[in-house]
Amino acid sequence: MATSRESGFRNSCGGNLDEINVAQQFENMAFRHTNNLSIARRDFLKLSAATMGALGTVGIISIGRGAEAANLSLSRVFQMGSKSKSNVGTIGSFKKLDAQIMALPMIDCHCHVTDHKIWNNSVDVKRINYNSTVCEALTDLGGVGVFSRAGMTAAEQNAIRFGEYSREKSIRTLLKYMDDVDCTHHVIFCKKGMEIAHGIQIPEFTFENMMELDRRADEQKLTLGEYYDRGNIERVLLNMWNTLGISYYGKYMDEITPGELAVDLRCNSRIATFDYYSTAPFSKKTHMFAQMCGSDYDSFDEYDAFLEALAKFYVKKRGVVGFKVSEAYFRPLDYKVTGREAAKQCYNEKMTPEEIRTLADYTSLKIFDLARSYGIPVQFHTGQLWGSTNMAMINPFNLEPTIKLFPTLNFDLLHCGYPFTAEMGMLANNYNNVYININPMLKRSFEYTKTWFELFLNVTSSNHIMFGMDMFTPMPMIGGAYYTRVLVSEVMRQRVERGLLSKEKALRLAEKVLSGNAKRLYKLS
Repeated sequence: MATSRESGFRNSCGGNLDEINVAQQFENMAFRHTNNLSIARRDFLKLSAATMGALGTVGIISIGRGAEAANLSLSRVFQMGSKSKSNVGTIGSFKKLDAQIMALPMIDCHCHVTDHKIWNNSVDVKRINYNSTVCEALTDLGGVGVFSRAGMTAAEQNAIRFGEYSREKSIRTLLKYMDDVDCTHHVIFCKKGMEIAHGIQIPEFTFENMMELDRRADEQKLTLGEYYDRGNIERVLLNMWNTLGISYYGKYMDEITPGELAVDLRCNSRIATFDYYSTAPFSKKTHMFAQMCGSDYDSFDEYDAFLEALAKFYVKKRGVVGFKVSEAYFRPLDYKVTGREAAKQCYNEKMTPEEIRTLADYTSLKIFDLARSYGIPVQFHTGQLWGSTNMAMINPFNLEPTIKLFPTLNFDLLHCGYPFTAEMGMLANNYNNVYININPMLKRSFEYTKTWFELFLNVTSSNHIMFGMDMFTPMPMIGGAYYTRVLVSEVMRQRVERGLLSKEKALRLAEKVLSGNAKRLYKLS
């Protein structure tokens, strides 16, 4: 006997699930019930439906040269059930579930994608002049390491990224290294993002198709909001680290045009980097933050007041929905409760390492308390660092005393603590105020991320799990979002097959981890 939900789906599609092509059914349903979506977002639904129909019961995704190696992690992502007798006759039903999950909008819970204008105003980067859309996607800050490992020199990277090479020379330089990076998930995500955004399927990068991609990008001139619509990205939690934050929260927001503001409001919920090392008292950059929020300081008491003024500026004037802590790059996250007077005694321009640690503990704990008072979460970088493997700094267990100290402050822990991923699961299992932000695990391995997602579902509430891409440009981000839906779809389908979930519950759970949990935690409208 069909449920009312199944009957409604069949009626909206105009036929029987067992007799009508599932992809066409889904496309009909999507177009009848999403009239309020933009045309671009409907195009994404159509692409998802077409993908489901094309993959059939095998589902090997063609990803070009080196596909055999890449498919170790990305093949079989759409297999529709096992060949056991218990699954006979269920393939169409699971295709429906897969299609519904693939159509869900996503909130990227850790994102650095932003306007070039912000980079150009940065106090660190004097100019970013990508002269090629495809070069921008492949050599953004998330991709430069991939090409470095393949042998690309820093001089070549900078010449591409800062516009010193022509478009043609930039592309030919990238192609020299493409055979060695074509199987990496960063490149795979770029290819899928390019297909979604610009309608170009790239089984293998060539000079001709890279130039064609740039031609289309130049012709279409998509805004960031249009990229997100095409990738069905509902919103991102945008983090600007401290130096970019000076540009973004200061001059850019002060001088923003109505058009730029519309795009910003469409795309971004803001996460401000705010910890001791982003606001160290004797840094010129910190004084720039002070001037930005109408404050300044010459003494410890004034510095202490500045921290409160900056928090208020972020939340009340710039609409920040959370703070971000990146201190794992500088120290273990084992904060010690420090009194105000002890911190004040350490405050001087020639502090010893011990005095810096004392002041840093006081400052960061004060910032956490300010977040608690404003009712916003704090994101923490945990796990792997760029350019460092200092294991003492990155274990999320270091945070346990602080998690206990602030039971009403929500801790959004990024990067799964990798490689301390089991420890992350234990923290989420033991504390109601710990949230797991699965990013950018998918860039490392599809199967690895799937395994840990399964573990997290087993040990903690599904209300405490979210996904993010940790990307810097839109095309790898929307490609990564696509494969995130693939991963969630596979896990949900397998749980239904094992009798652990109904299809209706699986769809609701998928919606939670892809967007609902972020909306609730960050109070997003």
